[in-house]
Amino acid sequence: MRAKLSAATFLCALLLVCPSAWAGEKVLIPELPGWKVVVNLSDPAGDMLELAPEKEDAGKGMRRAGVVAVRRPGMTTETFIQTLKHKMGDLCESLAVGPVHSRDNLGGVFTVACGRYKSTEIGTFSVYRTFQGGESFTVVDRTWKGPAFALHQLPVEAEEIEAWTTFVGAARRVAQ
Repeated sequence: MRAKLSAATFLCALLLVCPSAWAGEKVLIPELPGWKVVVNLSDPAGDMLELAPEKEDAGKGMRRAGVVAVRRPGMTTETFIQTLKHKMGDLCESLAVGPVHSRDNLGGVFTVACGRYKSTEIGTFSVYRTFQGGESFTVVDRTWKGPAFALHQLPVEAEEIEAWTTFVGAARRVAQ
């Protein structure tokens, strides 16, 4: 297992540098001022970094940003989406996965909404960006979690969804 890195290690000018499951690369994501690292894990299966606002208004739901890199050569955006649909389909009373907007031939950007989890009154809305290649598959996301909602009435304003799409769209992998 690799050593865990401190939050300061991730700050690099205006970008956060995230570990990748493939030793020859890093994932760069835009800095989120006022956010902190809440999860930083690394093991043989992959790496995970999760960020949360330092101050959060629980009445507006929780917001998170994350990067997950898994050691899965051959994983594609489509197989990731199918796995996500299968697993979330078992948990969600209402689930919607938006179309993939291709960023390039190695991944894409898409949304996922779970209006209500079957066992709770909680829902989630996420914007995902995937990267394929090398020996890893990487997912960058921005997520809202809060009270259950109807799928036709998203809990996040259009401006925020646009900002999230810009955030995940700015993420990139670079060689070390």
